[in-house]
Amino acid sequence: MKSVFHFIIIALISILASCTNQQTKEPRTKQDKPVAENTEPSNGPPTQSGEVLPHSKIKNGIELSLVRVMEGGACKDDNYGARGVFLVYANPNDIERIKAEEGKAVFGNFEKQIRDFALLAFQKAVIDSDLTIDPFALDANDAQRKAADDLTKKFSANVADDIDAFTRETGLNADVEPLRRSFIFYMDGCEATHLHDNP
Repeated sequence: MKSVFHFIIIALISILASCTNQQTKEPRTKQDKPVAENTEPSNGPPTQSGEVLPHSKIKNGIELSLVRVMEGGACKDDNYGARGVFLVYANPNDIERIKAEEGKAVFGNFEKQIRDFALLAFQKAVIDSDLTIDPFALDANDAQRKAADDLTKKFSANVADDIDAFTRETGLNADVEPLRRSFIFYMDGCEATHLHDNP
């Protein structure tokens, strides 16, 4: 079972890696709500290029480990939008302590909380971002890099207070980071959709 989930994660990242530098066209729709899909915990699967996802990070002097990979998207309007992959990190010691004190079932609620505030932060970031093609960009890759940098900064600013509030409320040190190279931008018709449905 575990190997099946790892295969799904690797397939997802491979597809995203091959699509990242392409301008994608989607059918027009009035949908403006973000959507997301979760996968099982990841141990840092390699991408198509052999690059491995960062399986840990340090935040405020505390080590966090990669525990979830989420995919989500949002539309700014009928034309513009974006989607990408988000890495959810948490402190393993906090996980074990909470599991012992409250049981494993509590993590289902934690996951939903994180997913909800992360997707809302991403929606706000997409709405606040200028997703039109930068006329001063050197080429399509440079334009995408600038758009991804801007979206990442806005997302991080939007989600910071929610993460702090979540940590205070639950005692679980956590963080959510977008996987910048996974972003796909819509510039001629946007529909936020899942890349895959859960099997």
